[in-house]
Amino acid sequence: MNNGWIKVPRNLMNEKLWLNAERLKFYLMLLMMVNHEAADVYGEHLEPGQLLTSRDKLEEKYNCRNSRRNKNYVTANTIYSWLRWLKDNNLIGLKASNEYTVITVFNWNLDLNEKAKLNTDSTSVQHQLNNGSTSVQHKQELRDLENLENKEKDNVARQSNDQLNGQVLEIILYLNSQTGKHFKAKSKDTVKLVQARIHEGYTLEDFKSVIDNKASSWLNDSKMNKFLRPSTLFKADKFENYLNEGPVRSTKKISRNLTRMGKGRL
Repeated sequence: MNNGWIKVPRNLMNEKLWLNAERLKFYLMLLMMVNHEAADVYGEHLEPGQLLTSRDKLEEKYNCRNSRRNKNYVTANTIYSWLRWLKDNNLIGLKASNEYTVITVFNWNLDLNEKAKLNTDSTSVQHQLNNGSTSVQHKQELRDLENLENKEKDNVARQSNDQLNGQVLEIILYLNSQTGKHFKAKSKDTVKLVQARIHEGYTLEDFKSVIDNKASSWLNDSKMNKFLRPSTLFKADKFENYLNEGPVRSTKKISRNLTRMGKGRL
């Protein structure tokens, strides 16, 4: 974990994260801590870009050269608030239990400017290959460079797919936590549905809103509960309508609120 290197996108300077030095340092620390390859840790399967840890461990790691008596010491509560902020800004995903937290860092190894750069460089290489005046040796060098760039493109595509898989994982974990069900994030049909909605521009918060909206309506309905499943919730012709529905409020709760309002002074 102490060797190797990480990629940091240049456009990070344009993000809100850049405005808070301590939170930025914490995010960079997460980038350095996540797995660079798949592994099983304490019975939990982790993909590249994921980390199994706890608030206490993160507190200890972040303050490794800082004493509790120092005014700059960062507590576990602050660490938790940073995690929530990063999650709310779609930089990480969280899967929490009583014993540990699995953190998924999105775009953990992807320079966001890389894809555009590769496309530009590749066009330039192809232009030179088509030039009849180029020497045989130089053409071979250009072909080698083109092959290297194609490999880099494949890496970018794979890393982008890793980000999508991380988002699918977070969405399905949230669905399971809200419904008590046990859907698999690696189901081909589920991955296809979620990625299709993401490509249409829907966000993680949109998925969670759909889950919340329909769980409030169907969770305690014996006939409708079975439809709290990815194939129904994330279907193309249903998703937008579900998103724009509001959670159903209990009539008893509404009655209590009205009664309480009636007892107040005008």
